[in-house]
Amino acid sequence: MERAALENQLSGHVGATLAAMSLFLSGQAGSIKTEQPFKLNSGPVQIESQPVQIESKSVQFESKPASQFKPSSQDSDFEALVAAIIGQESNGRYNLTNPDSDALGACQIMPSNLPSWSKKHVGREVGRDEFLRSPSLQLKICKGQLRVYWQREAGKLEELRVRRVASTWYSGRPNLWNNTKPQYYNGRRYPSIADYTKSVWEKYQKEKRLNDLAKKIVTYSKNKGYKLYTSPGEKNIIYIEGMNLDGSLNDNALNSWNDLRIVLEFFEGSPKITGIWEATTAPGKYYTDNPMNPQGAAIIKPGQYWAWKVGTHGTKELHSGLIQTAGKVKVYRDKDKNGKRTGDKTNSGFFGINHHWGYDYPQRDIKKGAAGCLVGRTRAGHREFMKLIKQDPRYQDNQDFIFGATIIPGSELQN
Repeated sequence: MERAALENQLSGHVGATLAAMSLFLSGQAGSIKTEQPFKLNSGPVQIESQPVQIESKSVQFESKPASQFKPSSQDSDFEALVAAIIGQESNGRYNLTNPDSDALGACQIMPSNLPSWSKKHVGREVGRDEFLRSPSLQLKICKGQLRVYWQREAGKLEELRVRRVASTWYSGRPNLWNNTKPQYYNGRRYPSIADYTKSVWEKYQKEKRLNDLAKKIVTYSKNKGYKLYTSPGEKNIIYIEGMNLDGSLNDNALNSWNDLRIVLEFFEGSPKITGIWEATTAPGKYYTDNPMNPQGAAIIKPGQYWAWKVGTHGTKELHSGLIQTAGKVKVYRDKDKNGKRTGDKTNSGFFGINHHWGYDYPQRDIKKGAAGCLVGRTRAGHREFMKLIKQDPRYQDNQDFIFGATIIPGSELQN
């Protein structure tokens, strides 16, 4: 959010204070869609949680040119910047109004800037109420103004470019990007410009990693002939085995939450990860040693399956999940109890391979949290996952909708 001028002090008052920063300082940050925190904010951001509506269809990737889903590197970098600014300003909440500055929406635009910026970027003046009601208008105006700043800083080193743009958005002056003086607004203390721009830089880097991972998932799916859905709001459920939240590979050892559960969507033709959580696709040590089936614990075979409907999982701790009632899946039977698929036999059927939560068990001890299901580690993360997938318009239209899921070995994705 930009202010026409700062006070005569070196750093001045912040041009428009952040709703997200206010929430940070008061410990009231909103819901998140990942389990890896950032500095200066109590949680990371849902990436463009209410996108501009686009016209696209569900596709089989063999019939769709891969280039359609590969924006240029510069476009990808700019989209990462937009997501980072939205994350810093509002955690993706489009109806926010800052109580101190009255800044508006996901990007926290000052009301004084709204008439001129909307006229510049959408061709007409947009009023306050219309702006707050329309995520698509917010994104057009926010992206339009950020692109002006982004292009102005072209040619600079990447970190400097990002932080100067962030400084302009926060204070109105790009050259204050590393100023460490605390900011005040209406007597309330806010982070320094340097802290703000560092946090935006961290979010930007994470967005780029997620964007790169999303592109790898698309390429892998295309090569495998898997189906991905690209219409507005449609969710693709992906599990990546042996991968950490930062996208690096791990040893995929037995009895650890070392896989990823991902929700992938498409915005304006580009894939975006809108949710990512720690998970496991394999049983923990307890059920590996004490399988429910005498042939061995079930380990789902990598692939794509259409088998799940929204329902209730559990007995003692009932909770909403995706229940395997609509299709068969193929599993390996870990007869030798080594936690690996190698040398084990497969069979196909209805085995109750559900998507549920893992009871907040420690990262390196699955305990009884997984017996062969597709399990997110935490209760909170699983609730976020279910809330997100229930927003899929196909489920909204038909609550018997059958969800699919794709299981990918991380080592294959990186190759």
